[in-house]
Amino acid sequence: MDRLAELIAARLPPRREPRTPAPKLDEATLRAALAGILAGRRTGERLHLFSYGALMWERDVVPGAEANPAEAPGFARSFCLRDIHTRGVPEAPGLTLGIRPAPGARCGGLLYALPEEPEAEARALLTAWRQEMSPGFYTPAWLEALPHPQGRVTRAIGFLADPAHPLFVGDMPEGEQAKVLATAVGPQGPDAEYLRRADGMLRDLGLPDPALDQLTRRVSAMLEGMVGATGIEPVTLRV
Repeated sequence: MDRLAELIAARLPPRREPRTPAPKLDEATLRAALAGILAGRRTGERLHLFSYGALMWERDVVPGAEANPAEAPGFARSFCLRDIHTRGVPEAPGLTLGIRPAPGARCGGLLYALPEEPEAEARALLTAWRQEMSPGFYTPAWLEALPHPQGRVTRAIGFLADPAHPLFVGDMPEGEQAKVLATAVGPQGPDAEYLRRADGMLRDLGLPDPALDQLTRRVSAMLEGMVGATGIEPVTLRV
């Protein structure tokens, strides 16, 4: 176990349940949005999804898909969204990753090629779609991904942060991000664990993210300084 994992286990509770469940998009809305993005699919095109956060390691959410390291040119990843569903709760939100257009930037991640058999494709797509789109703060879009180490540019569906959504927080200062990430806990566990997994996954893929690496160091330092599991009160953000 690495040092950050040890600190998370020692300083933070394993999970936190919300007083009131966070709202999610209903099934009809999800399926309408899915139909909308699929209208842009080209004839005979194999479906691909570009992942840059939890979907990188939660591969069972995309059953039967092939996965390869990739970059999405022209996009940048950041903790620009409040998380009240998984690593935070409405009364004490965490932060989660989103991507936004950024000329000259390159966002590393994992490119999923969905199964070619129609039923398996539909099952994998719908499972991933529900997970990513249910919170409501992503906008699906077609983007171009470049598989690594060498590969052809591939069109893929990506999940972009929606700047018009109430949970969009934008460019929060790094110190504030670190404080939230070091303290927030939700039904799926501590936000610090989400950061640790994302940072470690990208390094394992050979596509390290300097911003996540820096945040990981700051969060580790904050957790080191905690006296005990309640050493720092959860940060409450206005939602």
